[in-house]
Amino acid sequence: MRWIFFVILVWLLTVVQTTVGRVLAFEHISPGTIAPDLLAGVAVFVALYVRRPIDAVIAACVLGFALDLTTTGAGGSAGVIGPMPIAYVLGTA
Repeated sequence: MRWIFFVILVWLLTVVQTTVGRVLAFEHISPGTIAPDLLAGVAVFVALYVRRPIDAVIAACVLGFALDLTTTGAGGSAGVIGPMPIAYVLGTA
C-alpha cells in the first residue's frame, strides 16, 4: 500500500470532514446529529481493495485515530482516544 499517499488522503479528508462536514450536518431532536462520515467510507474502500489484511487493519486504525483526534467530549472537554480505532478495525475485519 502507498502509505504516504494514504496519510495525505487521511489528513485532507479529516480537514474536509471537520469543516465542510459540519455544514452538511442535520440537527434533529430524536436521532441527534446526522452528518456524512468520509473516513468510514475510506475505511470500507481500503478493506475491500488492499492485498494484505494487515494493511486494512493498520489503515483502519490510522483512520479511527485521526477521527478520535478531531472529536471532543461533552461540554468541550477532551475526548477519549481509542474507541474509534477499535471500532474501525472491527468494522474492517
